[in-house]
Amino acid sequence: MGAGVVQKDAGAGGGSRRRKRRRSQPMAEINVAPFVDVMVVLLIIFMVADPLLPRDDLVVRLRGSAAERDSDRVFLRADGAVPYAQVMEVMGALNAGGFSNIGLVTDIGGPTLDGEGQ
Repeated sequence: MGAGVVQKDAGAGGGSRRRKRRRSQPMAEINVAPFVDVMVVLLIIFMVADPLLPRDDLVVRLRGSAAERDSDRVFLRADGAVPYAQVMEVMGALNAGGFSNIGLVTDIGGPTLDGEGQ
């Protein structure tokens, strides 16, 4: 895929009546354009399909993960772009999945109560 044959130029030698033999050499360059095209298509497919995955599967996966762990402690991080209702849904799924010790992670230097620092 992408390999080709490059032929050497016999030259424009002018007065010589004897023809030079052309030799074929394999091309050393790899054509990555088809690979990049496939990767972009796969990226788009996963970006479209990810939000469509069913949330019921999350609780089943969390239960499996909780059964393998020694601790029921888990940390949840969300930023301001995520609606509060979705954060609460994830916390409910974590609780239903067997994690009862849920910690919320905050970043240092975030917004303050007076609106400064945003």
